[in-house]
Amino acid sequence: EDVDQIQRQIPTWEAKAARIREELVQCEEENQSLRTRVEKLDGENAALKKEVQAARAAAAAQAVAAQAAQQTMASFERRLVALEKGRASGEPPQSSDDQRKHLRVPGEQPAVRARSHSQQ
Repeated sequence: EDVDQIQRQIPTWEAKAARIREELVQCEEENQSLRTRVEKLDGENAALKKEVQAARAAAAAQAVAAQAAQQTMASFERRLVALEKGRASGEPPQSSDDQRKHLRVPGEQPAVRARSHSQQ
């Protein structure tokens, strides 16, 4: 009697097994699709990280350039003030060497100029 009952349930179990196999195939296909999508997103993520690094490097370079420009502008402003003070005192510099000394702000290093072989 138990054997007959088990034999009657076999078609039901086989049908369930077939449905489970179909679900498994669908899950594997979906899994592969998701893996492909993840790989694509990983690639996009890596590209975006590189883009962010490049943007950060560009921003840092721009900040350095802006600071250098600001320092140059401040130096020019100091020189202009020194020149205006010299003119106001009635003693304008005579030679270009005097002018460079006059425009130099105390504590500022003089510009070093390289001489070509023809000038030596």
